[in-house]
Amino acid sequence: MSADMQEDHPETSELGCSHQPPPAQLRDLKDLPVLRCAVGGQAQTIVTGDKDLPVLGEFQAVVITTPRIFLATLGL
Repeated sequence: MSADMQEDHPETSELGCSHQPPPAQLRDLKDLPVLRCAVGGQAQTIVTGDKDLPVLGEFQAVVITTPRIFLATLGL
């Protein structure tokens, strides 16, 4: 994130958003901030209806899954 963006959005620093490079399989670069903030915020899982993110399966130890699969893991 550029210094200008951090000035415009100081809340991202508080969230602990990290700056990992994008994975090679990332099909939509607009998803990169989601991945970075999930890692920086120490998320365990990203549950998304997005078509591109679940292709990764995992990013920096954060599991990426669909709502259907997530609910199945909960037994629902």
